[in-house]
Amino acid sequence: MTEIKSEQIDLLLNYFADTSSLDEQLAALTELIKKRSLHAVRDDPRLTLGLSHLTQLATNLQTPDDCLRSVAALARIGNVKSLRNNVTDRLLQVFEKPLPALSILKDLDDRYYIATALHHSTQNWVISYAATGIIEEKQGEKLRQELGAVLFKKATTLAQIFNLLAVSLQQFKPDTKNPGDSVVKRLERVFAVIQPQAVSVLIEPGLDAGQCLQNMLRAAFAGANSPETQKIARKAIEDIAGFIHDIARTQISLVTEPSLYAAFDTPKSWFSPPEWRYLAEKSTNLQLVKRDIRDALTLLARQGVTDDHLFDQLVKVSGSREAAVKVTATIAEHHPELSSEIRDWLKGKRSFKRRELSSGLEESQVFAADPLLATLIIDSHQLEKAMINIPDDMLAELRLLEPALIKPLDSLVVRCHAIFNGINALANKRGLGMRGLPGDRVEYAQTTHELVGGHTQGVRQVKIIQPMIVRESSDGTWSIVRKALVERA
Repeated sequence: MTEIKSEQIDLLLNYFADTSSLDEQLAALTELIKKRSLHAVRDDPRLTLGLSHLTQLATNLQTPDDCLRSVAALARIGNVKSLRNNVTDRLLQVFEKPLPALSILKDLDDRYYIATALHHSTQNWVISYAATGIIEEKQGEKLRQELGAVLFKKATTLAQIFNLLAVSLQQFKPDTKNPGDSVVKRLERVFAVIQPQAVSVLIEPGLDAGQCLQNMLRAAFAGANSPETQKIARKAIEDIAGFIHDIARTQISLVTEPSLYAAFDTPKSWFSPPEWRYLAEKSTNLQLVKRDIRDALTLLARQGVTDDHLFDQLVKVSGSREAAVKVTATIAEHHPELSSEIRDWLKGKRSFKRRELSSGLEESQVFAADPLLATLIIDSHQLEKAMINIPDDMLAELRLLEPALIKPLDSLVVRCHAIFNGINALANKRGLGMRGLPGDRVEYAQTTHELVGGHTQGVRQVKIIQPMIVRESSDGTWSIVRKALVERA
């Protein structure tokens, strides 16, 4: 039996090394993978010959379909640990030039394997390539998730990601009876990809991230009619509001930026004023965004600052000016320490002009900074954990092979630890600390947890993405500075 199997593998290797037919070569590769024989034949010259042929085809952009099929084949072979380094070197060579459009490939598995291979690339074109693939992909949600991981791994800011998606959405013209409905459904899948990444990946917002998000949504619906039914239109609002809420809670620097909430402008135009007011009252995620804006206005008010543009966004999300004033009036009621001018503004008297920080509110300002410190505590913990995970043998090898890199690396490590110590000292002085760790599974409580996508009835177990930050008083009591960000377990 073993002899027969050996003969079969020998025959398959002959087909794999035959460069006359890519179809036969890939068929032979599939059988070798099924038989789990690639590791055993890793040193066979015929395997090397077949790999070289695939690499040659993968770099030939004149035959785009063969090019992509060859890249997918290389990615599959790269899953074998003993061949990974060999294949990675070949893929780096292939990725020196942009690949043909992923949508050319009919086979979903091939498209997925290419997406996994993109992680190895160091070329900038991969970022826009991944964004385009996220928008153009019709059915492969696992593939879309993989492209999202590539996008957030390679991009440097949320603004960059929104801009790239905007370009691809502008080119997305669904040939359907109602393009507006198709755009909403595609956006639903896009948000399903980028929302978890945006709240779990350490990424900077970038310049004008809110405006870039608004531009992305405008590009999506440019030239498309409004959704055919109210149900689909409301679903779009829920998706957009849920995404904005998660961004506001994880990117603290954006929470006071009116441009973040201006992303509602396009979908709001689908509704009449009475319809929008009703939706503003009933939508769970719009209520969450309304609370985000309320918290942002509270943060500014405690610093002696008002913002008419941010209030205008509250008016939009609340459904009317009267509803918005009710929200800001509660800020004045709950914070009697605010100046009379700020309190009047919150109660709807708009004669007060935006100004610099008022005096006499030093302690208020310190408390207002605690949410920012909470973000630093979480980011510091994530960075420290990432540094701990760097293997010692990797550093030892680097010292041996690239000694010139060690001095700046050692300096970076020292500076990072100095920052960790400084943040921890400041947190201790303010009585701030973490509760829970990323990955912990806990009972869901709306009072202490911020659920990705918004609160949902019936959720019991959740997994912590970012821990809760609390302020502990000298008497042992504690209050929440920042809720734990969680997802369904």
